[in-house]
Amino acid sequence: MRRGMRPEVVRRAARLKLGSVESLKEQYREQRGVPWLDHIGQDVRYAGRTLRRSPGFTVVAVLTIALGVAGPTINFSMLKAWILEPLPFAEPDALIDVRRHDLHRRYRLAECG
Repeated sequence: MRRGMRPEVVRRAARLKLGSVESLKEQYREQRGVPWLDHIGQDVRYAGRTLRRSPGFTVVAVLTIALGVAGPTINFSMLKAWILEPLPFAEPDALIDVRRHDLHRRYRLAECG
């Protein structure tokens, strides 16, 4: 307007440069709060609606996730208990398996008798 342009032309140029009023409102709304948290909330609500509509798929999905979590958890627990943690004795290398030796003796007695 300082250059002598008509007000309609100035408004049109401003809208082209800045965008429409609605797009500016939308940009401002996105800047409020934590946008990524809002997007995650929207995704969770959408997933909940989708899973409610198809209960068969929901059961399969929940079982798949449960097995996917339980399998590695069980494997790591067994690995930790058997390999990674030392036995709770003063000299764990000096321990023997009595059952194994007892089985050998039992087989020898059965062969002789």
